[in-house]
Amino acid sequence: MNHDDIWSESVKIDRERRQKRKELMEEYDSKFYYPELKKLQENCEKLGHSFVFTKFGSCLPNRTLGDAFYHCEYCGKIKLEKR
Repeated sequence: MNHDDIWSESVKIDRERRQKRKELMEEYDSKFYYPELKKLQENCEKLGHSFVFTKFGSCLPNRTLGDAFYHCEYCGKIKLEKR
């Protein structure tokens, strides 16, 4: 086994771990976490979000390099400014 093999295996088991965690949390997230988070973000919006710059970049489909990402310091809501 060489370093490339170790890296490949590390990536593989990390990916499997993320998938398992996603599966285990799916019901909780859909029934509790995301609905509660949405309520918090709606209340935060009424008060006025406090957006701070997160990054420039493009790692998602339909995004261009240089799009600006912001997140609210209080509720975590994401805002995207397309360039």
